[in-house]
Amino acid sequence: MKLTYWVSQCLNDSDAYNIRAKTKREVFDQLANTHDPDGYGPVKKVTVDYDDGFDLMAQCLNEGRGYWEG
Repeated sequence: MKLTYWVSQCLNDSDAYNIRAKTKREVFDQLANTHDPDGYGPVKKVTVDYDDGFDLMAQCLNEGRGYWEG
């Protein structure tokens, strides 16, 4: 199974403020509505491969914490 989403990394603050969305268009729309669009990096596509819902949860909670965007 695959999970695909789009992300633009926040350059000036915590990764908690990264913009993530299902589509590239949604990320661009959110960037257009933010107070500091230059404070974000390029829009990247992220794909996560996982076996089932439990495997996805385990990848999110393990030591690496699912840092797929790095």
